[in-house]
Amino acid sequence: MISTRLLAAQPPDVGDWVLVHVGFAMALIDEAEAKATLDQVQRMGQEYVDEIAAFASSDFGAASGALPEGSVR
Repeated sequence: MISTRLLAAQPPDVGDWVLVHVGFAMALIDEAEAKATLDQVQRMGQEYVDEIAAFASSDFGAASGALPEGSVR
């Protein structure tokens, strides 16, 4: 789950792409930018995947509703 309060002036619709940082939707982005960003994240490799998995399974990650990589809520 993310907060969209920072985008109150132009709230996203279902299906819109947003740039998310620490649980907040920061900006509406187009599909091309979203795909480019996801591609760069995937290039970070196994270390990134391991970090996300460790966070999601931690007490903080579980309490914050963090999801494993590739999950969408």
